[in-house]
Amino acid sequence: MSPLDPRRRLFRLPWQSRAQVEADVADEFAFHIRSRADELAASGIPAAEARRRAESEFGDAPKASAYCRDLGHERVRTSRRAEGLGELRLDLVYLFRSLLRRPGPSLAIVLMLGIALGVNVLTFTLANELLFRRLPVADPGSLVLVHGLDRQTKAGIETSIPDFRDLRDRAGGIIGLAGFNGRTLGLGADAGGTTRVVPAQIVSSNFFDVLGLVPAAGRFFVRAEDDRGGEPAAVISYALWQERFHGAEVIGTPARINGVPFRIVGVSPRGFSGPFTGFRFDLFVPLGAAPTLDHTVDLEERSAGFLELFGRLRPGESAQVAGDRLTKVAADLNGLVPANRDRVLTTAAMTGLDTDLEEGVKVVVALVIALAGLGLLVASLNAGGLLLARGMLRRKEFAVRLALGAGRSRLVRLQLLEAGMLVALAAGVGLAVMVILRRGLGLLLPSLPLKLVLALPMDGRVAGFLMLLLVGTAMATGVAPAFATTRGDVAFQLRGGITVGKVDSRLRRLFLTAQVAVTFALLVGAGLLVRALAGGRPADQDRTASVVTVPLDLTFADYNADSGRRFYQNLLQRVRAIPGVVTAAYAARLPFGFGAPVAMVAVPGVDPPKGQTGFRIEMNRVSAGWNEAVELPVSKGRTFAASDRPDGPAVALVNQAMASRFWPRGDPVHRTMTVNDRVTEIVGVLDDSRFATPGRLDIARVYLASDQGYSPRAVLLVRAATDDRRLAEALVAALRQTDPDLPINSVGTLAANLSIAYLPQRLLGGATAGIAVLTLVLASFGLYGLLAFWVATRQSEIGIRSALGARPAAIARLAIRQGLGPTTLGVAAGVVLSVGLGLLLRGFLLGVSPVDPAAYLVAALVFYAVATAACLIPAGRAARVSPMVALRGG
Repeated sequence: MSPLDPRRRLFRLPWQSRAQVEADVADEFAFHIRSRADELAASGIPAAEARRRAESEFGDAPKASAYCRDLGHERVRTSRRAEGLGELRLDLVYLFRSLLRRPGPSLAIVLMLGIALGVNVLTFTLANELLFRRLPVADPGSLVLVHGLDRQTKAGIETSIPDFRDLRDRAGGIIGLAGFNGRTLGLGADAGGTTRVVPAQIVSSNFFDVLGLVPAAGRFFVRAEDDRGGEPAAVISYALWQERFHGAEVIGTPARINGVPFRIVGVSPRGFSGPFTGFRFDLFVPLGAAPTLDHTVDLEERSAGFLELFGRLRPGESAQVAGDRLTKVAADLNGLVPANRDRVLTTAAMTGLDTDLEEGVKVVVALVIALAGLGLLVASLNAGGLLLARGMLRRKEFAVRLALGAGRSRLVRLQLLEAGMLVALAAGVGLAVMVILRRGLGLLLPSLPLKLVLALPMDGRVAGFLMLLLVGTAMATGVAPAFATTRGDVAFQLRGGITVGKVDSRLRRLFLTAQVAVTFALLVGAGLLVRALAGGRPADQDRTASVVTVPLDLTFADYNADSGRRFYQNLLQRVRAIPGVVTAAYAARLPFGFGAPVAMVAVPGVDPPKGQTGFRIEMNRVSAGWNEAVELPVSKGRTFAASDRPDGPAVALVNQAMASRFWPRGDPVHRTMTVNDRVTEIVGVLDDSRFATPGRLDIARVYLASDQGYSPRAVLLVRAATDDRRLAEALVAALRQTDPDLPINSVGTLAANLSIAYLPQRLLGGATAGIAVLTLVLASFGLYGLLAFWVATRQSEIGIRSALGARPAAIARLAIRQGLGPTTLGVAAGVVLSVGLGLLLRGFLLGVSPVDPAAYLVAALVFYAVATAACLIPAGRAARVSPMVALRGG
């Protein structure tokens, strides 16, 4: 068969197969035995005897045959390795020279694949840290979180300290049950004697034992320290030990926590920073010290929820069975507290993520990984399109190789090797991009008042993901171009023809159409998220940035309800006297705060859930002027006033969601309800929808007057006419004048705090917008490459059109239509993808429709503008093709 015949088989083996080796050895042995038998027969020995003697003289034929077969197989393996390594060396030298000869397209492929790979590796590293890496404790797989839930409302119920003691002693399927409560505490143990606010955990004495930890120094807590009495003990984190005490001896060192003398008894092990991934806790104190640090904590009050629980399962025990056993134990305790009548205890694997956040984190991480994967897909399609166009222009070279005897498999392997080399170079760029992005990850969210601690290590799981990614990218980039460019009429190509058949043209258009579809979907997704962020709820950046926030915690000092209220009033007087301050107020928590306390509310005429005395409604205590400080309008009635005294009738505000739920056809103002067993009059309806957060768009809330209650923890909110930095200094001075010993948390803004509530939107919006811009650039380059290739391969046709009178403008329009055709098909396919993406993002859109027309229209306009710009250069080149090109035959 001629080497030019296209019917030559694609793959041929230049070496012997295993069966061929064994057949050759068998033939060789048979030949020698037959030859000796013929010699003996010629001397007059009968044929059968001659055959027997020949085999006997030969010796152990099976053993010798096996030895020869092994030698033959080894020779074939050596030949294969030598030939393969030789071909690989030649191919690498050839590819390296070709890359140096035309570095532009190769550099573009390496850069765009490198950026896409870096983003994908970073997102997987983040997922690995949050979702796959276990806590640095003993046997983390057997740890479970234990949550109290209301069977009717599904609202969370924290466990009181007395209930914890009973549950711990009767845990059943759980070896050890421990509890913790996170908060900030004032630690005054540095050389200067100043107090530093640190994240801390109030824990049960068996907290570290259940986790299976060994102290880096000193000891952990003992059971007696769960009870009040004696000198309080404290354990510090290894990181704090190194940063603040420089690793010096600290065991037995006195420390002041919230102004109370403690003694440091131990240091937690290196690498352990608390029960939650990403959040670092530097101080641990036992339960018995809780009332000393916070006067609102009662070690014996069974109705005061305080602890989150976790435990270690017994071998062979399932989490479901353990939860059922705990629920049975809790049933005996629920009757002691009416609000806990419907409490059940559920268990979930202790993954390092809070159960309330775990689902949201998984969704966000999965979406970011999917978006990064779409970006890599677009980059791979674009790289594949460039390699396809490049391979089409090299078809004459491939035809010469085929004519000289090269197999098609060798040409396919050569192009796959080229794709693999480019992907390997892109991997180096990707790792550099990942390192840069990882170092700058904290800078992406500069306004966050909460610092996350993420190690993001490059472990075996991440390395394995990178290898899979590289193999998949190389195959997606190189397979289709490799097979497409080795087909065709070899003889025609040797005569100088460049065949651009329908299949090749469709393949290139398919590459581009897929790019356009994915890019358009990403643009729409980014537009939807931007619309959600700018749609009036979280944005209001100018309004919220002018509101300064200062967290206050009076548990750091010795305040009771009366002295605490006097402190707040004195502080407000000083703050309102500061020049530039428009208004000032305080609240128990921010308007969008998480972990809100719950009030039991009974509404006349509305039946509560079965077995309950009322509804669990989120509650906030706010001072007069609070709604003016955060600019939330009162749609009906009035807000709180100075006349709402502690000894006067109880009053409350309800939000619009609560008014619509309980009084859908009436006006709730001046109606009464029972809040925590106290008859309360509704004086106004507040529209707090501006601060709605993801998944919490219609949450019912009740607002109580601060003067008619007391909260030792509050947030001071100050609206100023200017964002002058001196305001922060003036606020600190006012706090110092009011109480010079009170530790001060960082001064921030309402907008900065909002960035935590809208972190999922910001992460998704930023990731989607960044990847959309990247893919838009890649798609424009792909469109440019398609048209440039079209002009290069159809110069003769364009020249003939010019010779026959076609004007340059008409030729340019033809070229632009060639580019906008697949663009239009891609946009049409992208609309379908966009609808699916919008439905996936629906939980993060804050009321914006997944098919919002504005987002689709803007995405289409942007895409067509970029596509038209990408078409102009090749179209101009086509318009300038001379008619002489046609006369010379191209």
